[in-house]
Amino acid sequence: MNSELARFHLGEPLPGIDELITDDGEPMETSRHRDQMILLIQSLKENWTDRRDYKVVPPVR
Repeated sequence: MNSELARFHLGEPLPGIDELITDDGEPMETSRHRDQMILLIQSLKENWTDRRDYKVVPPVR
C-alpha cells in the first residue's frame, strides 16, 4: 500500500520499515497470540460483512 493510499484509508501515513516494532519479547506462536488473531479475524468478519475488498485466512491449528 503506498503512503497516499494509506493516508486515505488510515488518515495518516504508515510507519517506515525502521519504525516497525520487531520484537516485544514474546514469541509469535503463543496461545495468546493465536487468541488475539482469532479475535481480530472475527471482528473484521463481523464489521466488514458488506465489504468484498479483503481476504482473511484463519490461522492453522
